[in-house]
Amino acid sequence: MRKIMGLVVMFLLLIAAVSLTLWYNRDPDPNFTAMLKLARKTPVPEAYVNASCGYISDRASKDECSTQVKTRYLKNLDKSFNQSIYLIIPHEIPDEDCALMSLALKDQGVKNDGYIYENYFGQLNCDFSRYGLRHVEHNDPSGLFVISPPFGLDRVGSKDEYELSIRDVYVSRPSYNLLKSKAYIEHGRDREGWGGMACFYERIEGEWKKSGDCLMTWVS
Repeated sequence: MRKIMGLVVMFLLLIAAVSLTLWYNRDPDPNFTAMLKLARKTPVPEAYVNASCGYISDRASKDECSTQVKTRYLKNLDKSFNQSIYLIIPHEIPDEDCALMSLALKDQGVKNDGYIYENYFGQLNCDFSRYGLRHVEHNDPSGLFVISPPFGLDRVGSKDEYELSIRDVYVSRPSYNLLKSKAYIEHGRDREGWGGMACFYERIEGEWKKSGDCLMTWVS
C-alpha cells in the first residue's frame, strides 16, 4: 500500500513539474503571436491604399505613397510598440475581450470610438459603443471631411482617407492567466508626443477591476 502511495505521489509530482515547465515556456501573449501570423498573410486592400493616395496626381509620388501605405502597419510589427495590430488587421474579437478593451480605454479617459483604429476595410473590429463608449463620426457642416497632414494645409478628403489619417488610439486584446481571473492589456495613442500603457485587471465578484497603476511601455 505504501509503495502504491509512493508511486501516486511521484506521478503527481511529475504532472506538476510538466505543468510548471509548460507554463514557464508558454507564449505570454498568444493573441499577439496569432495576429502576427495573420498580418503577414493579410493583403492590404487597394481601396485602403487609394483612400490615402488617390488624391495624388503625380505617378511617381503616388507609387511612393502606395508603397508606404502597404508597409506602414505590416513592417517591423513588434510586441514592444505595435499593439495597434489587433485593430488594424480584420479579425473577429470575442465579446468578452471587446468589453474589457472598452473598459481599459474608459479607465484612461477615452469617451468615444472616434479616434480608435479601424481595420483595413474601414470598420471597427469591436463595437465599442455596446460597452459604454459613445459612437461618433467626424464631419464638418458641409458633410465632407477635413484632412490635416503633418506638414501642409488642411484640405477636404474622403471619409475613408479621414479615418485613416485621424484614428490613432489602439488597444490590445487581453491576455489572461490560466483561471481567467487576471488580465493584461495594452493601449495608447500612436502619435508623436504620446505613448502607451500596460494595465492589469482582476475579476472581482464577476466584474473586471483595474489592479494598481498602469505602467508606461513607451513614449514618443
